[in-house]
Amino acid sequence: MQHQLMFKILIFAISAFCSTAQLIEAINKFRLQNRQEPLKNDEHLTIAAQEHADYMKKSNTVTHFSRGKSHTLLDRIQNSKYEHLKNLGQYVFMTNDDTYLPAFQEVLRMNEKDKYLLKPFEDIGVALSQTPSGRTYWAIVFASKFDSSLIESITN
Repeated sequence: MQHQLMFKILIFAISAFCSTAQLIEAINKFRLQNRQEPLKNDEHLTIAAQEHADYMKKSNTVTHFSRGKSHTLLDRIQNSKYEHLKNLGQYVFMTNDDTYLPAFQEVLRMNEKDKYLLKPFEDIGVALSQTPSGRTYWAIVFASKFDSSLIESITN
C-alpha cells in the first residue's frame, strides 16, 4: 500500500516536472519567434510560484493574492530569496488537466492583454498544484534583476 502511494507521488512529480518544463519551452519558443530572449528557469521564482499554486489549490480559487506572510507576489519573491529584483509579473489560472498545451493556450490568451511574454523579463518560475479531481492550478512568475555589478559599484 505504501509503495503504491509512493509510486503515485513519483508519477505526479514526474508529470508535473514535464508539464512545467514543456510550458517553459513553449513560452520560450513564442518569445524567440517574437525576437525576445528566452527566459531562464529560476529555482527561486519556482519556489514562489509553487507556494502560490498550492495556496490556490487549498483555497479552491484563482487569485493573485494569498493570506499570511506571503500575501503578494512581491512578498513571495522576496521570501524565495530572489535577489536584485527589478521587474515582476505573474499569470495565475486553472485548467482541468495538468498537460502543458491547455496551460499554454491560457497563457497566450492572457498575453493578449498585458503582453508579459514580450516584456524584457529574464527569469521564469512555473508551478502547478493539482486536486484529486484533476483541477490544476498554475502559477507563472516572471522577473528580471538589476545588474548586480551596478549595485556593487554604487555601494562600494
